[in-house]
Amino acid sequence: MSEQQLDEDLVLDYVEDFNDQSRLGRDLDATKKKFLRRYPDSAAEIEEAYERQRQALGFANRRHQIGAYKREKRGEHWYRPDLNVDVFWPPLRTIIENDLGEAVDSIDDSSTAVVNGLRPHQELQNIKGLVLGYVQSGKTTNFLSVIAKAADAGFRLVIVLTGITENLRQQTQERIDEQLINPQRSRWHRLTSVEHDFSGIDDNAAKLANHNERFIAVVKKNSARLRRLNEWLNSAADIVHQCPILVIDDESDQASIDVSPQTKSERSAINRQINHLLDHDITAYVAYSATPFANILIDPSKTDDLYPSDFIVTLPEPRGYFGSRALFGRAPLNGEDSGDVDPDGYDMIRIISEAEVEGIRPGGKNDPDKSVQGGEGLSAAIRWFLMATAARRVRGQGNKHSSMLIHTSMLTADHEDLRFQVDHELSGLRAAIKSESDIPREWCEQWDEESGRIPAETFGLKPVSFDDLSSFIPDVLRETRLIVDNGTSTERLNYTQGPVSVIAIGGNTLSRGLTLEGLVSSYFVRRASAYDTLLQMGRWFGFRNGYQDLPRIWMPEELNRWFNDLSTVEAELREELDVYVQEQVSPIEIQARIRMHPDMMITSRAKMQDAVKAQVSFQGKKEQTIKFKETDLDWLTSNENAVKQLVREIQNRGINEQTGVYGSPVFIGVPPQLIIDFLDQYSIHPDTRLGKDNAALLKKYIRKESENRRFRSWNVSFMTQSNSELGTIDLGLQTEIPLLKRSKLVTSQEGEANIKALVTTQDRLNDVIRDAEEDRAAFRLEVEEKIKEAGSKEKPVRELHDKHVGPGIGHLAIYPIQAKSDPRSSSSNNGVSSDSVSTKKRGQHRTSLNAVADVLGLGLFFPTSSAPDSAVDYMTAPEPDKELIEEYRAAAEEVRALNEKDEAAMRSETDDSID
Repeated sequence: MSEQQLDEDLVLDYVEDFNDQSRLGRDLDATKKKFLRRYPDSAAEIEEAYERQRQALGFANRRHQIGAYKREKRGEHWYRPDLNVDVFWPPLRTIIENDLGEAVDSIDDSSTAVVNGLRPHQELQNIKGLVLGYVQSGKTTNFLSVIAKAADAGFRLVIVLTGITENLRQQTQERIDEQLINPQRSRWHRLTSVEHDFSGIDDNAAKLANHNERFIAVVKKNSARLRRLNEWLNSAADIVHQCPILVIDDESDQASIDVSPQTKSERSAINRQINHLLDHDITAYVAYSATPFANILIDPSKTDDLYPSDFIVTLPEPRGYFGSRALFGRAPLNGEDSGDVDPDGYDMIRIISEAEVEGIRPGGKNDPDKSVQGGEGLSAAIRWFLMATAARRVRGQGNKHSSMLIHTSMLTADHEDLRFQVDHELSGLRAAIKSESDIPREWCEQWDEESGRIPAETFGLKPVSFDDLSSFIPDVLRETRLIVDNGTSTERLNYTQGPVSVIAIGGNTLSRGLTLEGLVSSYFVRRASAYDTLLQMGRWFGFRNGYQDLPRIWMPEELNRWFNDLSTVEAELREELDVYVQEQVSPIEIQARIRMHPDMMITSRAKMQDAVKAQVSFQGKKEQTIKFKETDLDWLTSNENAVKQLVREIQNRGINEQTGVYGSPVFIGVPPQLIIDFLDQYSIHPDTRLGKDNAALLKKYIRKESENRRFRSWNVSFMTQSNSELGTIDLGLQTEIPLLKRSKLVTSQEGEANIKALVTTQDRLNDVIRDAEEDRAAFRLEVEEKIKEAGSKEKPVRELHDKHVGPGIGHLAIYPIQAKSDPRSSSSNNGVSSDSVSTKKRGQHRTSLNAVADVLGLGLFFPTSSAPDSAVDYMTAPEPDKELIEEYRAAAEEVRALNEKDEAAMRSETDDSID
């Protein structure tokens, strides 16, 4: 096939697919082989897309979306590492390169971006910044690099604030000792150790005057410890004001935020002590967090607080990282097509039955004496841990740690109940399984089923059969330890004594910061009411090199949905920060917004007491119904009747049926009130983004835009396909129309079909009218060319709609879905919408719809509008006073002037040396 014969639209789709797979950490060559095996008829397009992606990765590896959203304009960098001159960075770089290979380049670039957010140590400064990472993604490596580079740049005292637990402080201290201090021991003066938090007893603060030595303290966020540190610093009098201080606040959204009521004049204790640390003349505060919701919602006008007023750096997602997007998927963002993202994530989530969830969750105030009881889900998770650990030994990873997490409650009494049950189960298994011949058949069945759902080849790994691993199971059983790690137990996870196979039961001590090495099985039913709390409990996030196919998570369906929602919230926040980077605005000028959730708070109320509610318009967006009550005949019939009533009302107004450019029936010029009346009759599932209060907001938005004459009218189309092999439906149109196929996710709750995605971006254009087929074909070709030129779909499609339909025209699309839609069957759709939108990505994640009647879904495409009207609720920090913004801009201008003066002096020195 020649290049001219390639299906360019299909090539672009495959490029997007390759890009998605690369971001998920999947090997490019393995992805190509998988695509070629599944879609041999598209081999030429796959090969072309592969080459384009390979070339893109070749020059894009260093262009990895490090966002530096800062007060000074981009491009003004006072710091550049020099391996020939620097003292602290080169040895650390070597250690990181030995551990992570080429990934050191990304860490080098991102840490340099952070240091450039500071200022030269000779200047008076009080810098405050934020680094946004991912949960369990290597933030520690980044801030170690920042510390080394800042030490080379002249910062003499480094204070690392860890979480609120001693085991996390010790873990951080061990890492700093091993990678940062030991290679340069003679140049570092430690103020803390693994055994001892800060005391200051054996050190005189006057030592800070030594310009040749660097001082470092790793301190727990405890008000008494921090008070002692402040007293020690103050004892140095003027010396400390001349000492450049770098404060790294790890897990900065925990304990650092002021949570005292606004009615009180005094800050909360830890926040007050951290701010005292920053009272000196040359200080830089860098907050690190993967869940910085509380940080972003601090009032910027409180200049003596911790709002990141100077810069925000967003770290790139590391290659091979298992984050919320990879595990839970996410919804498309505004501007993304449904096919642009993987909405499901890997098929690694196992749903715990509601009955088991009820039995294992604590009784609460109404039943405080309830004894928690696990069920088959817990047993399956334990079996999987033992088998996955054995499989790693088959792969030669027997010298690596292997862990299981059980997290059901924050109550220590519940942990003890679970310890008894799990210990009893392990004892029974040890007594029954002395050799591989004793292993029950159900183990083999579970292994074969799980291996089929996540093939090892997906990650370029060699498959492991049950016969391969079964001989290792008795040893794994014998060696597995069971511990309870909580606030009252004396046991702690310890990975320093050689390879460990461990099942850890715990609560808050396992919820943040602490790494569970080799985590392959998680059993998680702990509810959380806030975004940051829930995300930080996800100890399964991280890297799984060599066993990417093995992690599994057992959790309730509700939590599965919430993690999917939070994945979208995270992506949206990062995208917004990236936009601010491109527009070169600072955190003090424009405050980031965080989408609200109907069932969760963003963070604790105390942490967001400064926040204000903001609202964002639906303008230019597309919304869709993705969840349906498949077994509720009355519900489905009511929606069908609502659609038929809409058709009658339109026809009664003399509006004739026409044919859109993709061959579907369309009504042009429908009054907005008919759309509002229809939405009053049509039932949107309450457990979706459009459900509950948002459906009311949507109708309010349409009504308001119509009253203000920004919505001139609506077009109504009926999405269909060219053949009727799936059957037809009579909705009162000129003829019955063919049904579409939309299968549901296998994780859908009983009676509720979640199809995840209904519309595609091009569906917006179905209300473009062309009378002749050749004119329709010409328009479809124009769409393909515009998308190719733009390299994306959403923007050119919106522009084409405005051009050919007109501004201020809304579009309601109705999707008739066959009741028994089967993901395995094929149907030929006419270029508008296809089942699952991207069946290549979903495959085994889906099952038949199995509804009791045909289903009618909705897609709403809103026109662009410059008016800020209500729709989706967000929280944001309050806008600071204009005077404050001007002060920051003036300070930035002063810094730029000083930098230009320094650069001119350096050029002059260079010229003199040449002369």
